[in-house]
Amino acid sequence: MRIIENYYDFFSAMRDKQSEDHVVRNEAKNALGNFHIRDPKRFEEFKAQYEGITPQYTIIPPKPKTEKKSKKPTPKYPELSEQEIREKARQNLIKGSCGYGLHHDLPNGITVEDVLISFDKLQLSDLITKGGNLVQRKTLLRKCIKLAASEGRVDENKLRTRIIGWCKNYYSKADYIYKPPFSFAAMSYIIKLKTNAEVIADIYDDGRINFGSLVCLAIKKGIDKLPAEEIQRFEAEEAAKKAAKEAKREAYKAHSKDRREAGKEKTEAVLKEAEENKSSEP
Repeated sequence: MRIIENYYDFFSAMRDKQSEDHVVRNEAKNALGNFHIRDPKRFEEFKAQYEGITPQYTIIPPKPKTEKKSKKPTPKYPELSEQEIREKARQNLIKGSCGYGLHHDLPNGITVEDVLISFDKLQLSDLITKGGNLVQRKTLLRKCIKLAASEGRVDENKLRTRIIGWCKNYYSKADYIYKPPFSFAAMSYIIKLKTNAEVIADIYDDGRINFGSLVCLAIKKGIDKLPAEEIQRFEAEEAAKKAAKEAKREAYKAHSKDRREAGKEKTEAVLKEAEENKSSEP
């Protein structure tokens, strides 16, 4: 079946309508009739174009714009008091992202108690959105961690060590396509020496470290402008500290082993003496 989809089809059908071949002529007439039924407006436009008639358009003035009334957000908990909203937010925070408890989502260096102290200091506006709903749990957790860090209730050394450890793990698994744009030593330098605890705590995202935020932080702190000699010196110092720590650990292990062996020898001597005394009895 012949179908008219555009002006070229219409033009061809109008010409074929005068064909001497009755089959072609009938197909053209049927196609034009169907097109007229299906889309009368376009039919008239194509017909006017075919006949060389310039269509006349009626200019319709635009409707005057009316100011939209701003809709006030409907609170999800309009019937709850501030205390009840706080309790809902607190329970949501405590249960953890996977239901395993708040401690499951915390970075090293901050305790559940520290987070809850921060929570009690938050305003009601920190707990609910403009629409009156509770803020997302991960947003609430970040606010609590950041506040704890700003007030000195975070073990900065543990926090930095944890992030550097996570960063090292990322570098070891990243292939050449996803390799971070800066060296691990440079990233460690920024984390350890160029940022405060509050800024570091802010890159946590629902118990995980947001590497994109970490890279943005490093760039903001001038990682791309650090002298290579400074990074090399930092890397050497860190390697020396690691070697000293490892030597201390090995010395402690050796000392513990000596103590165990000495204790074992003493125990064996006591048992042997007791056995000899027992055999010498009449």
